[in-house]
Amino acid sequence: LGHPPMSSVADKLFRVSKSTFDHSCLFSKGWGPSEIIREALRLSVLEQSGGTTHHPLMIQDISIEYSPLKETKKLLEWKGSFKSPVAHLMPEKSQRSYFKLVVPTTTFTPTTPLFIHFPPTGDQGYGLRSFFFAEPLAEKGVASLMIENPFYGLRK
Repeated sequence: LGHPPMSSVADKLFRVSKSTFDHSCLFSKGWGPSEIIREALRLSVLEQSGGTTHHPLMIQDISIEYSPLKETKKLLEWKGSFKSPVAHLMPEKSQRSYFKLVVPTTTFTPTTPLFIHFPPTGDQGYGLRSFFFAEPLAEKGVASLMIENPFYGLRK
């Protein structure tokens, strides 16, 4: 069978910080009403089959709300939110999607590379992703977009 795959330093740091500072249980109250899960599966199947020209998840127009700009010597930071395209399937607190955008101050142009950071399971907020990934990337001229998962952090 050989050796198990090596974990990255970031994976190890996240596991240690998660087990040390966060003692919450994942989905300790279940995954929610079964009709919501069935509808999400139906939409997923529709998406995979090509859907229709009026697919229920197609986003025609989205309104984004931004917080005031935070600026340091090395980076610009915005937080924002928008209504989820599947808000009708979610509890009220999860209906808005939240994100944080970190960009380099010196090289931010329409052609600046952008790295999208999806949160690992159990991640609450942007702290670890921002400190270990987004800020160092901004110093190298790469922008970062971090998204908050439903049922975590502000969406809990």
